[in-house]
Amino acid sequence: MRELGLTVAVGLLACGCAQQHSGAVGDAGPRAVPTVCNGSSDLRLMLEDPPPFSDMPGDPPGVDMYWDNGIYLLIDGHCRYWTNAGAGLRTGVIDLDELSALLSDLLYDQWVVGSDSAYKDEARRGPCGGSTPGSGCTSGPDRSVVDDWRRRLYEEGDPVAPGSDARVEVFSASSTSQGTAEHWPLTTISLADAAAATRTSRAEVAAASPEPGPEDIRGAGLFFTGRDAAALRGVPREAGTPAALVTDQEGGPLYDLFLRDATPFEDEHGLLDWFVQSSTPVGTPP
Repeated sequence: MRELGLTVAVGLLACGCAQQHSGAVGDAGPRAVPTVCNGSSDLRLMLEDPPPFSDMPGDPPGVDMYWDNGIYLLIDGHCRYWTNAGAGLRTGVIDLDELSALLSDLLYDQWVVGSDSAYKDEARRGPCGGSTPGSGCTSGPDRSVVDDWRRRLYEEGDPVAPGSDARVEVFSASSTSQGTAEHWPLTTISLADAAAATRTSRAEVAAASPEPGPEDIRGAGLFFTGRDAAALRGVPREAGTPAALVTDQEGGPLYDLFLRDATPFEDEHGLLDWFVQSSTPVGTPP
């Protein structure tokens, strides 16, 4: 991934030179690139799918939080992207050639307003398909194509900064919890209060769901940012386990700590929302 790509993109957009690239009218090549990378900090392109597997009955609570927003690739107006197509969230800058190739693979020149796809651009357009009213077309990009791009950009990207926004859930340790208990690192909220806030948040989400179930507990994670987020990310986790085992006193109760990286485009519940352009700290949970 070339950081130079961002400099080139911004320079082209500033002078309007990007419009001079070759490409047939209506194709998804260079002419479509400025539509996405317009120099803004807004979310410009979202490719979201359900996770590649379902929650298993034996999964501990908290695992579902990792998939609050499914599996996704997000691109903003600076050509910066975020994708969770691996262990954790990664970010990078997609260069103009790669973006042009991505849009071509997405059949971007055929996208229409009113699409029922979870792939959307800033104009709420999406791939046409058989269920898109009046689309006049019957096909969109295969998910396998999108999965390949998410994995490719994930490998090219970098982990988010330690102080970046995070979503956290805390539970009393299950009988299957493994590893050495680590120290709860925060002074802004106690471990017991974090666990209580998690229970309250999940109960509120479940009560608001028409058919409460594990798959409906989306957007219940507690929000942390800055030093608190960095401290929580620094808690070691046993390899191959989804949570860190934590305590706040020697011989005290044990808790499972689940943490996922948050994107800049999530709403106050941690869900992706086209009308939210940056996340705002909602304060320390009570």
